[in-house]
Amino acid sequence: SSILGYTDFLLGESVGILGNMQRTYLERVHLATERLDRLVDELIRVAQMSDPHSRAGGQHAVDLNHAIDEAIAQTADQLRSKKIPLRVDLPEDIPPIYANPVAIRQALVCLLKNAGSVTPLGGDIYLSVRVEKDDAGQDYVLLQLADEGGGIPQQHLFQIFSAPAGAPPAEIPGVGESPAALKKVKKLVESMSGRIWVDSTPGKGAT
Repeated sequence: SSILGYTDFLLGESVGILGNMQRTYLERVHLATERLDRLVDELIRVAQMSDPHSRAGGQHAVDLNHAIDEAIAQTADQLRSKKIPLRVDLPEDIPPIYANPVAIRQALVCLLKNAGSVTPLGGDIYLSVRVEKDDAGQDYVLLQLADEGGGIPQQHLFQIFSAPAGAPPAEIPGVGESPAALKKVKKLVESMSGRIWVDSTPGKGAT
C-alpha cells in the first residue's frame, strides 16, 4: 500500500514534473507492485484454507475497532504523503460483529486507498461507524467512508462494483481504484452477508 501510494503521488506530479523516462520507470514499479498485491491476496486465500477461523464459512465475533486500526495503519503513509487528514467518528462501544476479520481488513484497505487516491492534496476523508436497526428491529453496523474527490457522475454509479471478467480496467471519474478492485470489495462484503453501495454528489465527493 505504501509503495502504491507513493508511486501514485509521484505519477500525479504533485511534487514535480516527470520526464518520460522517469514516468516509464515509475509506471513499471506501479505495475509490478500491483502484481505483488495480487500475489499477496492469493497467499492470504491459501492461508484461509487452512485456518477455519479465517474462512467465510467460519466467521466469528470481530472487534471492528481493531480491524479499522489495522486498515488505517496499512494506508497511513499514502494519506500522510498527500497531507490528507482522516476524520474518524466512532461510538464509544461498537458491538462485536460476526464476520471474517481478514475480509473486513482487505475491504477497508481498498476503500481507504481509493479515497486517498481521489481526494486532493490537503482534502479530508471521513470514516464513521454507527449502529442502526433494520425493518425487523435487528441491529446492524453502518460503516461509511467519505472522500472529497470530484464525485462520481450518476451514469457511472452502476459500474463502481462491477467489472466484466477479462475486460481491461476502465477509468471512472471520481474513482481511484479500478472496478476490478472495488468488485472484490463487494464480493468480500457480500460473503459476510453484508451490503455495500455508493452515494455521490458530483463536484463534492462520494461515500
